[in-house]
Amino acid sequence: MRAMPSADNLQHALERLRATLRPAVPLAVKSRQKSPIRNRELISAKIAKESVLRGPISESLREWVNSGCLPKMSKEDALFLWDRFLHASAFGGWLQKGGFYSERPESDVLIWLLIESWDQVGCVNWAYELLNPQY
Repeated sequence: MRAMPSADNLQHALERLRATLRPAVPLAVKSRQKSPIRNRELISAKIAKESVLRGPISESLREWVNSGCLPKMSKEDALFLWDRFLHASAFGGWLQKGGFYSERPESDVLIWLLIESWDQVGCVNWAYELLNPQY
Protein backbone atom coordinates (compact mmCIF):
# COMPACT_ATOMS: atom_id res chain seq x y z
CA MET A 1 0.00 0.00 0.00
CA ARG A 2 1.35 3.41 -0.94
CA ALA A 3 1.55 6.01 1.82
CA MET A 4 -0.24 9.30 1.29
CA PRO A 5 2.13 12.16 0.47
CA SER A 6 2.77 14.83 3.05
CA ALA A 7 1.80 17.64 0.67
CA ASP A 8 -1.62 17.37 -0.94
CA ASN A 9 -1.79 20.24 -3.37
CA LEU A 10 -5.39 19.42 -4.29
CA GLN A 11 -6.28 20.33 -0.69
CA HIS A 12 -4.29 23.57 -0.94
CA ALA A 13 -5.91 24.42 -4.28
CA LEU A 14 -9.39 23.82 -2.86
CA GLU A 15 -8.64 26.02 0.14
CA ARG A 16 -7.55 28.82 -2.17
CA LEU A 17 -10.62 28.42 -4.41
CA ARG A 18 -13.00 28.43 -1.47
CA ALA A 19 -11.34 31.45 0.13
CA THR A 20 -11.96 33.34 -3.11
CA LEU A 21 -15.54 32.07 -3.40
CA ARG A 22 -16.65 32.88 0.16
CA PRO A 23 -16.86 36.68 -0.09
CA ALA A 24 -18.43 36.53 -3.55
CA VAL A 25 -21.35 34.28 -2.61
CA PRO A 26 -23.77 37.05 -1.49
CA LEU A 27 -23.01 39.13 -4.61
CA ALA A 28 -23.50 36.20 -6.97
CA VAL A 29 -26.76 35.17 -5.33
CA LYS A 30 -28.06 38.75 -5.50
CA SER A 31 -27.01 39.08 -9.14
CA ARG A 32 -28.70 35.83 -10.13
CA GLN A 33 -31.89 36.89 -8.37
CA LYS A 34 -31.99 40.09 -10.42
CA SER A 35 -31.58 38.39 -13.78
CA PRO A 36 -33.11 34.92 -13.73
CA ILE A 37 -32.88 32.89 -16.89
CA ARG A 38 -36.40 31.80 -17.77
CA ASN A 39 -36.51 30.67 -21.36
CA ARG A 40 -34.50 28.57 -23.76
CA GLU A 41 -33.58 31.55 -25.98
CA LEU A 42 -31.93 33.36 -23.08
CA ILE A 43 -30.22 30.16 -21.99
CA SER A 44 -28.96 29.51 -25.53
CA ALA A 45 -27.66 33.09 -25.71
CA LYS A 46 -25.81 32.63 -22.41
CA ILE A 47 -24.26 29.36 -23.60
CA ALA A 48 -23.19 31.02 -26.86
CA LYS A 49 -21.67 33.97 -24.99
CA GLU A 50 -19.74 31.60 -22.72
CA SER A 51 -18.16 29.91 -25.73
CA VAL A 52 -16.99 33.32 -27.00
CA LEU A 53 -15.69 34.37 -23.56
CA ARG A 54 -14.12 31.02 -22.71
CA GLY A 55 -10.61 32.07 -23.83
CA PRO A 56 -10.59 35.48 -22.09
CA ILE A 57 -12.08 33.97 -18.91
CA SER A 58 -9.38 31.28 -18.98
CA GLU A 59 -6.71 33.97 -19.29
CA SER A 60 -8.24 35.86 -16.35
CA LEU A 61 -8.10 32.67 -14.31
CA ARG A 62 -4.46 32.07 -15.26
CA GLU A 63 -3.74 35.59 -14.04
CA TRP A 64 -5.50 34.84 -10.76
CA VAL A 65 -3.56 31.59 -10.31
CA ASN A 66 -0.24 33.34 -10.93
CA SER A 67 -0.82 36.65 -9.14
CA GLY A 68 -3.77 36.14 -6.80
CA CYS A 69 -5.55 39.08 -8.46
CA LEU A 70 -8.53 38.99 -10.76
CA PRO A 71 -8.65 41.52 -13.58
CA LYS A 72 -11.52 43.99 -13.76
CA MET A 73 -14.47 42.88 -15.84
CA SER A 74 -18.17 43.52 -16.15
CA LYS A 75 -20.51 41.97 -13.59
CA GLU A 76 -22.06 39.91 -16.36
CA ASP A 77 -18.68 38.50 -17.44
CA ALA A 78 -17.73 37.92 -13.81
CA LEU A 79 -20.65 35.49 -13.52
CA PHE A 80 -18.93 33.26 -16.08
CA LEU A 81 -15.81 33.39 -13.94
CA TRP A 82 -17.94 32.53 -10.90
CA ASP A 83 -19.27 29.46 -12.72
CA ARG A 84 -15.69 28.27 -13.24
CA PHE A 85 -14.86 28.69 -9.55
CA LEU A 86 -17.99 26.76 -8.57
CA HIS A 87 -17.18 23.97 -11.02
CA ALA A 88 -13.56 23.75 -9.87
CA SER A 89 -14.52 23.68 -6.20
CA ALA A 90 -17.24 21.05 -6.67
CA PHE A 91 -15.18 18.87 -9.01
CA GLY A 92 -12.09 19.12 -6.82
CA GLY A 93 -14.15 18.27 -3.73
CA TRP A 94 -15.62 15.26 -5.51
CA LEU A 95 -12.14 14.07 -6.47
CA GLN A 96 -10.89 14.60 -2.94
CA LYS A 97 -13.75 12.59 -1.43
CA GLY A 98 -12.82 9.79 -3.82
CA GLY A 99 -9.28 9.72 -2.42
CA PHE A 100 -7.54 11.69 -5.16
CA TYR A 101 -4.54 13.74 -4.12
CA SER A 102 -1.89 15.56 -6.07
CA GLU A 103 1.77 16.17 -5.60
CA ARG A 104 1.78 18.50 -8.63
CA PRO A 105 2.31 22.18 -7.82
CA GLU A 106 -0.81 23.94 -6.57
CA SER A 107 -0.79 26.23 -9.62
CA ASP A 108 -0.95 23.19 -11.93
CA VAL A 109 -3.87 21.77 -9.96
CA LEU A 110 -5.73 25.10 -10.12
CA ILE A 111 -5.15 25.43 -13.88
CA TRP A 112 -6.39 21.89 -14.34
CA LEU A 113 -9.53 22.44 -12.23
CA LEU A 114 -10.40 25.93 -13.51
CA ILE A 115 -9.48 25.66 -17.18
CA GLU A 116 -8.65 22.20 -18.48
CA SER A 117 -11.47 20.33 -16.73
CA TRP A 118 -13.89 23.12 -17.71
CA ASP A 119 -12.93 22.81 -21.38
CA GLN A 120 -13.37 19.04 -21.37
CA VAL A 121 -16.23 18.43 -18.93
CA GLY A 122 -17.42 21.46 -17.00
CA CYS A 123 -18.87 23.57 -19.80
CA VAL A 124 -20.85 20.60 -21.13
CA ASN A 125 -22.32 19.87 -17.68
CA TRP A 126 -22.98 23.59 -17.11
CA ALA A 127 -24.89 23.90 -20.38
CA TYR A 128 -26.86 20.73 -19.64
CA GLU A 129 -27.83 22.02 -16.18
CA LEU A 130 -28.93 25.36 -17.64
CA LEU A 131 -31.08 23.66 -20.24
CA ASN A 132 -32.46 21.09 -17.79
CA PRO A 133 -32.95 22.86 -14.44
CA GLN A 134 -34.66 19.86 -12.86
CA TYR A 135 -31.42 17.86 -13.36
